Amino acid sequence: MRDIFKSQPVYTIRYYGHELKYNAQQILQDKYIQWCADQVWTAFILAAIIAAVVCVITFFVTTWILGHQGKQQSEDEITGGRQLTDDPKAVAKMLRRDGLASDIKIGELPLIKDSEIQNFCLHGTVGAGKSEVIRRLMNYARQRGDMVIVYDRSCEFVKSYYDPATDKILNPLDARCAAWDLWRECLTQPDFDNVSNTLIPMGTKEDPFWQGSGRTIFAEAAYLMRNDKDRSYSKLVDTLLSIKIEKLRSYLKNSPAANLVEEKIEKTAISIRAVLTNYVKAIRYLQGIENNGESFTIRDWMRGVREDGKNGWLFISSNADTHASLKPVISMWLSIAIRGLLAMGENRNRRVWIFADELPTLHKLPDLVEILPEARKFGGCYVIGIQSYAQLEDIYGQKPAETLFDVLNTRAFFRSPSRNIAEFAAGEIGEKEILKASEQYSYGVDPVRDGTSVGKDMERVTLTRHPLRASAAGAAGTGGVEPELKTKAEEAEQLPPGISESGEVVDMAAWEAWQAEQDELSPQERQRREEVNINVHRAPEKDLEPGGYI
Repeated sequence: MRDIFKSQPVYTIRYYGHELKYNAQQILQDKYIQWCADQVWTAFILAAIIAAVVCVITFFVTTWILGHQGKQQSEDEITGGRQLTDDPKAVAKMLRRDGLASDIKIGELPLIKDSEIQNFCLHGTVGAGKSEVIRRLMNYARQRGDMVIVYDRSCEFVKSYYDPATDKILNPLDARCAAWDLWRECLTQPDFDNVSNTLIPMGTKEDPFWQGSGRTIFAEAAYLMRNDKDRSYSKLVDTLLSIKIEKLRSYLKNSPAANLVEEKIEKTAISIRAVLTNYVKAIRYLQGIENNGESFTIRDWMRGVREDGKNGWLFISSNADTHASLKPVISMWLSIAIRGLLAMGENRNRRVWIFADELPTLHKLPDLVEILPEARKFGGCYVIGIQSYAQLEDIYGQKPAETLFDVLNTRAFFRSPSRNIAEFAAGEIGEKEILKASEQYSYGVDPVRDGTSVGKDMERVTLTRHPLRASAAGAAGTGGVEPELKTKAEEAEQLPPGISESGEVVDMAAWEAWQAEQDELSPQERQRREEVNINVHRAPEKDLEPGGYI
């Protein structure tokens, strides 16, 4: 019996016409069969390893994809508007790639090619860095050999850039001042009218009759003196301000200004002369500069520009302690230079730089508003520095200030401690249109009703919020709507008793007691109280595991 149970089946194998009989033990001990078994086992192990690797890779790829999608769902999505970056190298690389990078650089950021003829505006409070940007642009202009006109209120740039061999200075209180000649500068009646428009600015609130009359008298008197062999600034000042009204009336006889000094309206004439005195008295500082050498005119100096050579600079400067007295004359010279650009002829390849830091410290320059939009055709590059846009509105008026600001296409905004000015700067920097993500958590009596949903709402926001108010941060106070918002947030975050912030039941007794209380309510009351919706905007967290946004 033992042999029967131990007997093994016999297998018949036909091999090339022969019949071979083997039992199971003989087959298992056969070397060829063992080799085949080893091959099968090796293939199985290899397949298992490959399958495990594929599964792991698939798991991580799937987790990453789902996590990435979850992250996108929980992040704000930019759909339009501008974008702000703090990486100038990336912008520089993009400009060089597109062939738009200029050789003018501010730090590591190159300007857009030929954008200098679209004018600059530097906006920021005192000591914010406007002068540093101006110096970098000046260094480029000096290296290239461009013609430059600088309004230097405190002689800061004169000390750094003045070259006596090629440059000129216009400052009545500087011994190096050029011998500027009013009557060689102004050849026609309209030239004298343009000079008087800047020398005697039109106020924004006063009756324009008084300034207009003063302009007329100055322009006519200066025009009549052009043929006087003994003409001088001293004689012009005496004629306008010192001689008796009868002699002035006689001097202006048969001119358009004669009616303004008529004997019948002598009191009016005296009032006009009083207004004239406030501005024309600045001309007395020009007395004696005609002895400083060869006569000089801004118009002829600008016409002498060399297209292929090194050009000189013109510094229109004043001293800080005497600026208020010289303001009419400084404004007049800068206005002449602005208008002189048109006399040079159109040339987009030429560069004539006009730097006017702290422009609002001068009188209103009517020529600036008119000429600035056309200056690019003549190669004009205006760099204007202001402390705030409100200064432009105060001097030029609302509409002219908007026109002037609109043609200053390259703008740099620096620190502005004032809230209103900072908001203006933020608005000018631009806005972006975003889909703002928000998560909604819903909790109910039945756990099936608990859930999380993500939604996005369209919003338009400024790229910066009070971007340049760093100096005012220490003075910022609390209050206002902040306590109210905090209270509302706390009320919204009240969860049912026994429920943690993560949605887990941590106190079953409290939770069951709350459920029993809900059962006693009417269906309407239960519906109102059983769900708590909390709108939360969650910023992306760092160091999350793959799939952490799901």
